Amino acid sequence: MKKTTPFLTFCMLVCTSVGAQNLINKGNMENSAGWALNKRATDLAISYKTGEGNSGSRALKMATTDLAGDFYVVSNNTFFAVTQNTNIKVTFWAKGSSCDMEFTPYLQESDGFSLTNFPKTVIETTYLKEYTLTTQITSSTSSKYKFKIRGSDGAVGDIYIDNVIVEMVGGALRALKNDITPSMSFYPNPTSDYLNIKEKHDYEVFNILGEKIMNGNSEKIDVRNLNTGIYIISIDNIKHRFKKE
Repeated sequence: MKKTTPFLTFCMLVCTSVGAQNLINKGNMENSAGWALNKRATDLAISYKTGEGNSGSRALKMATTDLAGDFYVVSNNTFFAVTQNTNIKVTFWAKGSSCDMEFTPYLQESDGFSLTNFPKTVIETTYLKEYTLTTQITSSTSSKYKFKIRGSDGAVGDIYIDNVIVEMVGGALRALKNDITPSMSFYPNPTSDYLNIKEKHDYEVFNILGEKIMNGNSEKIDVRNLNTGIYIISIDNIKHRFKKE
């Protein structure tokens, strides 16, 4: 099973959409270097290997024989701008010389200190497999980031990576007001089974990533099948937060 569940800080947020775009260059590893070794551990080399990527294309190879308790960092060379309270998704294809190798993708601010981790990736196969990870930028000192990969003792061996895409998901997030228009009030909140609207309205329900998961027209919304967590309900295009217990 892919390990794609991130740790997200919710803090009363609601999504607005933007067009998806790849925030980094040379993620397909075909045309130029684009990637650099930022920190050399005991023994690490990076190179490009034709035939190891998708459909026989090139892949970035990270080869490690001994980290001796140290770690390495491999970086994409593109700085890109994101704003605070933004969901970021990275998608890539990867394989290892053996299973259970691991590394941690992350975003590093240009100040060289602040960083935001994606969930740790455990390579599950010796053939290329797609991985998708999501995290959230909740603070920013510079607004400029690079995408990087950090490997530690669990990364000894060869890891191949290709088709790296970093993009914003659902766009920037903004704070959600606590007050609710009386004609749009709903209850109870939190709820474990139903949301009751004061009167019948069109509604849409979104997860925290901005993905629509329910819609309808009713005065009573059945949320029993939703997982525990924070959701956004849009009633006649007015958005509010609710919690499913």
